[in-house]
Amino acid sequence: MPSVRTVSRPAPGGATAADFDWRRSAACRDVDAEVFFPVDDLDVRPSAAAAAQAICHGCPVVADCLAAAIANGDDDGVFGGMTPRQRRAYAAATRRGVAV
Repeated sequence: MPSVRTVSRPAPGGATAADFDWRRSAACRDVDAEVFFPVDDLDVRPSAAAAAQAICHGCPVVADCLAAAIANGDDDGVFGGMTPRQRRAYAAATRRGVAV
């Protein structure tokens, strides 16, 4: 039987693997990824997003997840407890210095 080799991609923006250690503590680490990518033609379905956001709600690293999603420009799925539309609005408000 051939051995399985894991290939890791370089982290975006020169980040190191240590910058992503927070993922080990994520509430979603053992949840099927499809839960976080509930899409229709326009955006994340609100009812499906609610299921993903409920998992995020009590996550100890939700802020790290949100920051990584914004920094990496993740345009799909629920990250940091926010849909893509919510992340775009949050990022725009943050850039303008508006308290959110």
